[in-house]
Amino acid sequence: MMAHWSPTVIHGIFLLYLMHIVSAEIDCYVCDSKNNTDPHCGDPFHPLYGKLVTNCRQGRDGRSGFFPARYCTKISGVSMTDNTVTVIRSCAIESLENMCGMFDLEGERYTGCVLTCESDACNGAEETGMRWGHGFLETAVLVTLNTLYLL
Repeated sequence: MMAHWSPTVIHGIFLLYLMHIVSAEIDCYVCDSKNNTDPHCGDPFHPLYGKLVTNCRQGRDGRSGFFPARYCTKISGVSMTDNTVTVIRSCAIESLENMCGMFDLEGERYTGCVLTCESDACNGAEETGMRWGHGFLETAVLVTLNTLYLL
């Protein structure tokens, strides 16, 4: 026989989970390389040589101070103006979304990829290996809680 969980217990567990996700600061690799000025920043990337920033923080437009980041980012592309190859690994407060194709960076048009991920050190991977978000975990938790609540 399955145990029945009260809605209060289920909501409490869910709120604790959400507070963990919202308050958790992320650790990200941070580097910037143009035409291989930092050979350890490009791909293939080796974590041994990367600068991992723990509890990464970023500024926000119109606000003073730094705030906890929730995402790691990797921007890699080739300038359509002068063929400069740029790789930037950093952290961000908001998702940059994920896309490959043409994008603008610092007033210049690039072709490449802008990638965002949500787990510690995830921007150390190449595009195909990056782990994207908590989506699977969040879905599993919600389905489990919903199943327990309905039983």
